[in-house]
Amino acid sequence: MESDKTEQLLSQLKDVEFVSFEASKIPGVGWWLLAAILLGLVIYYLVHKKNSTYRNEALELLNEAYQSQYALTAMNSVLKRTALYIYPNANVSALYGVQWLDFLDRKSVV
Repeated sequence: MESDKTEQLLSQLKDVEFVSFEASKIPGVGWWLLAAILLGLVIYYLVHKKNSTYRNEALELLNEAYQSQYALTAMNSVLKRTALYIYPNANVSALYGVQWLDFLDRKSVV
């Protein structure tokens, strides 16, 4: 009786299907998702680095200008060069005096 039950259960089992070698070459969805996330992070890093390069250069120039004999003039020159880079269509080069100070006040974040 026990062996009949065992035979019946064994007859219901099916063979194991092995994945072919070609099918195992295709990565799963998780690997594609991981690759997409990594690619997105690399692109974000490169864009962020490109967009902050001018800031780093301006900070270096400001440090050099601070140590100069004509610190205020040099700093104003660095500010104007940076403003020309950030706002190329704002006609920054023609600004001076009160207009230049108003422009700096309008565009400053602090």
